[in-house]
Amino acid sequence: MGGANVFIFHGILAVVILTWSIIAAIYLYLYIRDRKPERLMMLKILVPTVAILTAIQGFVIGHLQGELVLQDDPLKLAALEGMFWSGLRVDPLTSFLAYGTFNHAFWGGYYSWPAYERPPAFVFVFYWVFMVIFGILLGIWSGALSLWYLFPGFFGRFWLG
Repeated sequence: MGGANVFIFHGILAVVILTWSIIAAIYLYLYIRDRKPERLMMLKILVPTVAILTAIQGFVIGHLQGELVLQDDPLKLAALEGMFWSGLRVDPLTSFLAYGTFNHAFWGGYYSWPAYERPPAFVFVFYWVFMVIFGILLGIWSGALSLWYLFPGFFGRFWLG
């Protein structure tokens, strides 16, 4: 899949996931209020679909997009991953995500570039908070709701023993 295709698909899929998550939240709210079976039926379709799309977005498309950033824009990778150190250093998590190994060394790189060429430092915070952390929370939410509605009583047995 080419670079532009990855970026376009990543963006479109993110919009679909967000929209369907909002629709699922509305259905959940309405179902809690009136317990209509057709709302539960719709939740049983929406929630697992959102969970599957979120997994594809994070594990497949997100990985492909990360590879493109690594290959085409190492300064952006340094900003996104918070590589603010100078010199060569092993970053196990970024190494695993980028190369599939835990011992690849990266040049910190961010401060080695002139200030006028560097992206703002807030890019790191924005990226991690809004994309990664909220994406992970959305995945957990989707998975928990899927288990809750597709396997009634799962959490009761799990929490109560």
